[in-house]
Amino acid sequence: MTPDGTIHVLLVDDDEELLATVGTMLRQHDGVIVSTESRVAAALDTFDESFVDCIVSDYDMPGMDGLDFLTAVRWHSTDVPFIVTTAHGNERVASEAVRSGATDYIVKEGSWIEDLVDHVQSAVAARAEGKLAHATSRFQRAIDAIDGYAIVMLDRHGHVMTWNGGAEALTGRTPADIIGECIHDVFTDPGALDATMDVARDEGDAAIDLTLDRPGGTTTPVTGQLTYVAGPLSEPRYFAAVFHPAVEA
Repeated sequence: MTPDGTIHVLLVDDDEELLATVGTMLRQHDGVIVSTESRVAAALDTFDESFVDCIVSDYDMPGMDGLDFLTAVRWHSTDVPFIVTTAHGNERVASEAVRSGATDYIVKEGSWIEDLVDHVQSAVAARAEGKLAHATSRFQRAIDAIDGYAIVMLDRHGHVMTWNGGAEALTGRTPADIIGECIHDVFTDPGALDATMDVARDEGDAAIDLTLDRPGGTTTPVTGQLTYVAGPLSEPRYFAAVFHPAVEA
């Protein structure tokens, strides 16, 4: 980020029509300048020759794919924010990219283009403040160490972003099973979860009183709290859920 707050985004996608659309959208925001490339080799040249604050790259590209590009970038810079975009159905690939060093991922569905600037600004701000490594390592290890409670972060549409050991033990689903997937499938009544999310959006938080649909056909009632985090434009909106088995009366 330059002293005047300008953010230089390198946008990479082999779909040139989509590349133009997303580039135009990003440029509509004050302080955002965009370089676009449809080939990874050209993107690497741009990255080498220019000061880039954030990279947004598609995963599925011919030749070098998004993960190859990520690996090459990480040889040069360990902390430049790198956001992977992927088509619906490739969420597990995207979550693997995050484990391989990507900062974030976005599924290309719904309002993802409108949401992109939130993700970019948040990642750049975290890097500038020296918080990115903390958020992705020490904090996550602390959350994973809590095994008595499920502690889960969801994007604004209900897709799982983090899944601690307590969530795995309680639901019977590993992070590989669920990260990037919709959390609605974990509960017996997705409509009740939607209602809980609506309350959290309106009031800031909501009580969780739901039933898990565990593998093997068993169910488990759970209780807890769902909090909706909505900051300024530079911060993404997300849900934080904490729940545990309900105590039977």
